[in-house]
Amino acid sequence: MGAFLLESEPPRQAENMTLFRPASLLRPTPLFALGLMLVLATILLSYSPGIARGFEFDDLHNFIGLEGIHNLDSALTYIFTGDAGPLGRPLALASFAAQFYAWSDAPEIILRVNLLIHTLNTVLLCSIALRLARDFIPTLRYPERFALLAAALWGLSPLLASASLFAVQRMTTLSATFMLLGLLCHLVLLPRLARHPRRIALALVGSLALFTVLAALTKEGGALLPLLVLCLHLTVLPLRQPELPHPWRHWPLAAFALPLLAVLWVLAGGLSPHAYDPRSFNLTERLLTEARILVDYLHIFFLPAQNQLGPYHDDYPVSSALLQPAQTLFCLVLLAVLVILAVSKRRQWPFFALATLWFLSGHMLESTTLPLELYFEHRNYVPTIGLALALAALPFTVPPAYTRLTSVIACAYLALITVVLWQTTTVWGDRLLSAELWAASHPDSTRATQNYAESLKRQGRAEEGLETLRAYSLRHPDEFGTALQVAYMDARIHRSLPPLTDFIHHDARLRQGLPDLMVCQILDEILELPGDHPFLQDDGIIMLSELGTALLANPKLSAGRREIRFCVNRFAASIALTRRDLEATMLHLEAAFDALPLLGIGLQLVRFPASAGLFDAARENLARVRSAMPRNPILRRAWEEALNQAEIELKQETARDRAVPP
Repeated sequence: MGAFLLESEPPRQAENMTLFRPASLLRPTPLFALGLMLVLATILLSYSPGIARGFEFDDLHNFIGLEGIHNLDSALTYIFTGDAGPLGRPLALASFAAQFYAWSDAPEIILRVNLLIHTLNTVLLCSIALRLARDFIPTLRYPERFALLAAALWGLSPLLASASLFAVQRMTTLSATFMLLGLLCHLVLLPRLARHPRRIALALVGSLALFTVLAALTKEGGALLPLLVLCLHLTVLPLRQPELPHPWRHWPLAAFALPLLAVLWVLAGGLSPHAYDPRSFNLTERLLTEARILVDYLHIFFLPAQNQLGPYHDDYPVSSALLQPAQTLFCLVLLAVLVILAVSKRRQWPFFALATLWFLSGHMLESTTLPLELYFEHRNYVPTIGLALALAALPFTVPPAYTRLTSVIACAYLALITVVLWQTTTVWGDRLLSAELWAASHPDSTRATQNYAESLKRQGRAEEGLETLRAYSLRHPDEFGTALQVAYMDARIHRSLPPLTDFIHHDARLRQGLPDLMVCQILDEILELPGDHPFLQDDGIIMLSELGTALLANPKLSAGRREIRFCVNRFAASIALTRRDLEATMLHLEAAFDALPLLGIGLQLVRFPASAGLFDAARENLARVRSAMPRNPILRRAWEEALNQAEIELKQETARDRAVPP
């Protein structure tokens, strides 16, 4: 790679161009192909230590359905019933369904495919950069070197490691594949617009719509593709458009304006008064904090260090005001200055403008008004493409006398980020080492601490894991989930009720804190305990009943996430059923169904009263469940089949009951 960048070759002459150049007929040279293979080999080798990582905290929810795949119908059910995002992400789920055999014993098979997708995306970016340089930017010297450098800077960026090493983040990388294909298709078609205006204008709009839909059905961020193409048109692509007959001259309106309005409509959802109820921050705090996070992303992309990278950033300090913390105002001003310069100097500094506008546009969905979590490294997978293109252009836009010097600097920088990437993936590949390092780097991260405790537990060091959680809980007295986890682990390790009983009776957080998903994890673990466990004996059942009652009495439960309301009520229903309290069981099942209408709970609403001879109540519940059937046609068919069978069984039980003499 370095030899290729430094190889002496005459730069092409800049051409006077007012419209798009014809598509280049030049083919890549053998040296270019060799350089690209070297880049891809470096990526594969650098990522190889991380393949041993295995599955992570976000994987279970999306992969657990793979267990049910045994034929085409079950595969289609898995693909089209996803709930990871508003659109269901069926294309990403289809790629997982094709590897259903790898869950849950062979995560390395899924991760290897993730890595292949990343290398494919690197090839696509290289093709896009080459097409840009050859066909649209004649002043850029050495287009093949520029394309290779852009691909290497992006493909080897340590900031993007988590996008491939998190199994579930194939949603991000595969969505990027469709976005890159859409960009490449756009650049291939654009030079032909003047010669065939009607046909090419339709093809431009149609291809952009097609790849936007494909990308969005993989992950919703793919809907930003038209906005990113617009960034190209505003910066590095030629200013003048060929004169087109009416109405074809208005093709940009359909290609850019309408999708942008759709994105703005989605973002308006974050302005709802109750959108942030489940979060510990509000809309203003999120926007202030994201300004700092975006600057941090930029810093880590350009100057990466292994100790800055990792999956756990839930401890990121929230900005409560412009000067709390003080760097909030600085980051807001910096971003504003970057935008102003990018817009005002977009023709004088096209690559700077591209980097700025592309990066911020790429973060428009996940880093603005929507009430998502604050910080994830994989969100930079597409936004950093513009940064890589701009950085790669530097050696070939400086005065020719400095080209060799800047190429040497570029090679040294590539070596640096490659070393950091290898360090990062090596840490990822060692579960215990990574857990310890991430917990040390993020001592206030709940997830990092829990991950470290779980790693210690897997090593047979459960007491150490418990003490790790206990120390964290003492430092964070307001955190509810971890405190409950400490009490539960203490009671379970020692097979003793008092630690959990004391927590239930005396800890105010149980009744006043904001419940989180850790509560659901603990409740699910309790329900899966063997029947002879002390928790499920007489005193234990009383204790668990008190736990459910205390959780339900918490006023913040109703304001929290519906998944948490669901799991707490399902837990309370299970305990009430164990105590043979049918009335309480039905009450909690109804509340669970209202929070999250799932078929399994709906069937219980029908079968439990029927088993007690309450046939009228069972029929009422059957009608209630039917009214909540999902719109998804595949899910709806499954519901109809199950509910029809439940109705048949209910009629049979009713008939048998009437046949029994009084």
